[in-house]
Amino acid sequence: MSKYSVNLPESDVLRVKDLHQGTCYLKEYRLWIKQECGYSLALDNFVRYQVRPTEQVERVYNEVKISVK
Repeated sequence: MSKYSVNLPESDVLRVKDLHQGTCYLKEYRLWIKQECGYSLALDNFVRYQVRPTEQVERVYNEVKISVK
């Protein structure tokens, strides 16, 4: 097991297809939650987008806290 909550592929490049459903990840300065059928939820606007499985992931998070004031 790597420092991420997923197994890193041999190339050491983490891609959306390598993540488990429900994983929160950073891609291009935007936080996402991976969902089913190739979709991910963008956490800045809570809209589902289709994300290519080959897109590179910059970082995986174990916990995200959202608060509104």
